[in-house]
Amino acid sequence: MDASIERTTKICISLLLRTPNEKSLPFETISILGLDEYGELDEVKTKKLVKVFRPSGDGKLNLLEFIRSCDEVYRRFRTFRGMYKVSSRN
Repeated sequence: MDASIERTTKICISLLLRTPNEKSLPFETISILGLDEYGELDEVKTKKLVKVFRPSGDGKLNLLEFIRSCDEVYRRFRTFRGMYKVSSRN
């Protein structure tokens, strides 16, 4: 198993442990990342999180969906980093 997939799986399982009686990860667990400095949901951040993680209609993510979403973010980051390195050489 790829190391990044293994780490992402561990993160998802850790988050699931914080949500007892759930087989899939509730988006509410991830949406905490969308809180502003006052503890209120920042609508822009939350919409971006929904776009990245794409929860199902019932607001949940299974393990595979979570891994795919994290992998997509990681790939975009690597692409950006590579483009930055190339542009900084010029």
